[in-house]
Amino acid sequence: RAAKKFNIPVITSNHIQPENLLPSNKLMNIGILKKIIINNLKKFHNLSDVSITPSIFGKNKLLSYGVSNKITILSNGIDRKKFIHSKKGDSLRKKYGFHKDDFIFMSVSRLTPEKNFFILVEALKLISEQRIKLMLLGTGPLERKLRSVILRNRLEDRFVLAGYVDDLPGQYSMPDVYVHPSKIELEGMVVMEAMSCGLPILVSNSEESASRFFVANNGMLFDPDNPIELASRMIEMAGSHKKLKGFSKESIKSAKEHDINKSVSKLEKIYFDYSKK
Repeated sequence: RAAKKFNIPVITSNHIQPENLLPSNKLMNIGILKKIIINNLKKFHNLSDVSITPSIFGKNKLLSYGVSNKITILSNGIDRKKFIHSKKGDSLRKKYGFHKDDFIFMSVSRLTPEKNFFILVEALKLISEQRIKLMLLGTGPLERKLRSVILRNRLEDRFVLAGYVDDLPGQYSMPDVYVHPSKIELEGMVVMEAMSCGLPILVSNSEESASRFFVANNGMLFDPDNPIELASRMIEMAGSHKKLKGFSKESIKSAKEHDINKSVSKLEKIYFDYSKK
């Protein structure tokens, strides 16, 4: 309001959905909480001259909330010089106790309800092929519960919880496939990072996630509430070496569209254009 008073252009950015602000997706059933959050998002963004959001999906969300100002799509972008396939894969497999012939699915996630990572445990339980394994990077309030579930299902030799890591780009050189079970995403930074490193992707087909739109000729989709389907996709990908090579090439190609330099240039132009008004 102060900026408007002095005729200073206002630019806002949106990188959240209501579900990100609530401790449990079950609370969304209350309804009133979601309405309050959406109403505040609408008021906040309608005070600006332009709102920036990272995807077409994000723009449609803002429109559905009642945001009536200009909305510009701007990918968060990734540093493609940083997120490239490295030669650290073999040493990392050894570090985490994986064997050379293991087929590894990796996921990077904040351990919160909307990230839907428990489906990974349920799917792995259904897979008898012992060489198919999972690794999850990240921390969060549900870490202790997840560790308990892994132990209770006797999957500790096949499901590695690595916690926080410093060298995230290097980690992407270890797995065979990147799996993303999250139900809530306005874009999906980690999916773009995995693609840039040449990984095939296996992504949740959630209606509340923009990440599903990354999947074309570079991976597969699965129902976020169906561990049987996820297990089936994992088995299929683990047995499709030739297909995975094609997926890998397409991932790298698609990631080029989200180069951080393109995003920075576009953001600079937005601010420059509005600074002249």
